[in-house]
Amino acid sequence: MENDMLNVGSDEVTQYYWDHCKQEKLMIQNCNDCKRFQFPPNLSCRYCSSNCIEWKKSNGIGEIYSYSVVYRAPSVFFEKYVPYVVALIKLDEGVMIESWIIQDELSDESVISIGAKVKTSYQDFGTYKLPVFKLLN
Repeated sequence: MENDMLNVGSDEVTQYYWDHCKQEKLMIQNCNDCKRFQFPPNLSCRYCSSNCIEWKKSNGIGEIYSYSVVYRAPSVFFEKYVPYVVALIKLDEGVMIESWIIQDELSDESVISIGAKVKTSYQDFGTYKLPVFKLLN
């Protein structure tokens, strides 16, 4: 029942992404024509409209572009995770991905800052395994 509350949704465009998340591989799309990376997945390139899109494995490293600490759960599902950090991460490949920053304790929020380097990890939510990020020391 609990997993029904976390519905990330998948379709023909995103299924490849979710399948690889289960294998703990962060995949992003790359356009063969303009050579730009894009996220979230799309049927065509959001920059040049090309249909020559392929998937590439991200190195999973990026930096915090923006973040917010959540102290009040938006639903019952999230109550056990409070407090948690939601962040916008700029990956080395140039795309932005929204995710969580996970760490052992949030008692000292000063360790989280804009520009801090992070690396992909994965959080298992039963039905879904989602990419999350850990601070690099």
